[in-house]
Amino acid sequence: MKHSSVVRAAVALSVIGLLAGCSAGQQGGGAGGTTTAKPAAATATYSAADLASIATKVNASLGLGGTVIDNAAAKSQVDKLGGANALTQQLGSSVTVQPAQCQQLLQDKLAKAPQAADNVTAMLTYGSNVLVVTAPGAKGWSQDVRTAMTSGSDDVLAQCGDMTLSASGFTVKLAMTKTDAKTNAEVTRGIHEGVTLEGAAQEVGSADILQALDGNLYIMVTESSSKLSSAPPSPATATQVANAALDAAKTITK
Repeated sequence: MKHSSVVRAAVALSVIGLLAGCSAGQQGGGAGGTTTAKPAAATATYSAADLASIATKVNASLGLGGTVIDNAAAKSQVDKLGGANALTQQLGSSVTVQPAQCQQLLQDKLAKAPQAADNVTAMLTYGSNVLVVTAPGAKGWSQDVRTAMTSGSDDVLAQCGDMTLSASGFTVKLAMTKTDAKTNAEVTRGIHEGVTLEGAAQEVGSADILQALDGNLYIMVTESSSKLSSAPPSPATATQVANAALDAAKTITK
């Protein structure tokens, strides 16, 4: 049971690191930024109700049989966990990451990540997978987000592609690699993460993380699996889920 908890924590930590790399951004843009004209979709804004509607439509169209979590419920759960400050404090106390520079990188990115008070989010959980759709309220994403979607993620992978995480008396090894993920969005990013218990030769769990950015709509699909627990296979791939979210967004764009 403890093993399973540590595996889930390892996957969650890596997702947090990738999201921090995406959201923190770097002033002034830089290599990897989008320089072409933004499509019309970039001007669309989405309310909390819109995102919940997107998640609901994806659930129905793909027959996922999942549960939709709206913005209020999602933020309530984050508040219960203490937000980014609590996660930062856990790194180095109840959770230890090696190499040390990787732990410092995650702490720095969490500390620099902008507050999400203006952002709205909806989630869809189905089996061991989750779809997250986020929008920046009425203000729109800055160009920094598009730049960090690629260069920020590359930075995390370069320094933390191989790391270990210790918690609850167990140590796991995380190995993250970029994948050739594709969607219909402007920008798509794919990461595969393998989780191995200390001293074991085979993976005990894995996660495939797909990130997509299209205009003001940010989509993340995380598919998790563990050999320590059984879950039915998803009826749809991460790409299908992401594209379904993009299609659903078009039907409510104002």
